[in-house]
Amino acid sequence: MINRVELKTLAKEQIRGNIGILILIVILLNLLVALGMIGVIIGAFLIAPAFSISHARIYLNLTNGRRPEVKEIFSGFDIFGKALWLEIITGFFTFLWFIIPVAGLVLGFIKTISYCMGLYILAENPQMTAREALNESKRIMDGHKMDWFVLKLSFIPWGLLCIVTLGLANIYAYPYQCATETNFYNTIKGAGAQSTGNYGGAPSYDGANVPAIVGTSGSYSGVEFPVPFGEEIILGRDAALAHIVITQDSEKVSRQHCSVSFDLNTQMYTVIDFSSNGTYQNDGTKLAANVPVRLPRGSVIYLAKPTNSFMLS
Repeated sequence: MINRVELKTLAKEQIRGNIGILILIVILLNLLVALGMIGVIIGAFLIAPAFSISHARIYLNLTNGRRPEVKEIFSGFDIFGKALWLEIITGFFTFLWFIIPVAGLVLGFIKTISYCMGLYILAENPQMTAREALNESKRIMDGHKMDWFVLKLSFIPWGLLCIVTLGLANIYAYPYQCATETNFYNTIKGAGAQSTGNYGGAPSYDGANVPAIVGTSGSYSGVEFPVPFGEEIILGRDAALAHIVITQDSEKVSRQHCSVSFDLNTQMYTVIDFSSNGTYQNDGTKLAANVPVRLPRGSVIYLAKPTNSFMLS
């Protein structure tokens, strides 16, 4: 059972000090979609899914400890086609369930919940196809549909308050609900893996195949850091924010420089750069900022400069 109180308490902490920028972002997103609607209705339909990906990424970053930035409202356009296709197939399959005689209303409602994590999944895993993201949503929502339904019901009082206050309460309620729902996704996204009870519930790995971040230069050269399945490992110079704290030659390393996670199913790492001075692959290729980048095992990354490099083992 998902603990709604914990999700909401965490959301309150995450939006504290960020409400102004979050409301500004959602206003800008709505204005941009509205401008498309004024121009051509079809145009608004085409761009809305990409903005939805941007919105999901903003809250994914927020719930992973990063302050939101206005420039992120266009980040979803790097997968414009996939975002649009996800919107189309989700609507199509949902429609097919709803038109089933007699039971359609109930089945369509259940499937709507089953598909609801597809947006987060595609936002966080841009290498996936839209259909893969939809299938993964069905997988991780298995056993959690009622949790999601009850979580949504718990925000009804806030909806009523927004009506009574002519929308003013939405200044707080909207980011609060979005952050809570994103925390729900973060909680269940590793669902389906068998747990050993080690490393925060990581699944059993096969001997030498345990994923790990291994230092190849700098103060951590030769040091190995296991990467538990379903968890993000933060690298940076701030001990309050990072799991792997860079203390030597760290003048260009950000407080929270980048995150690394491992997907047991695809056997791929995901690296997200949060920094000012960049995270690079060993050949000097700079990773796109604030966008999940998939890298195979054996890849080497470095933080700002090669003196702080790590292999994704």
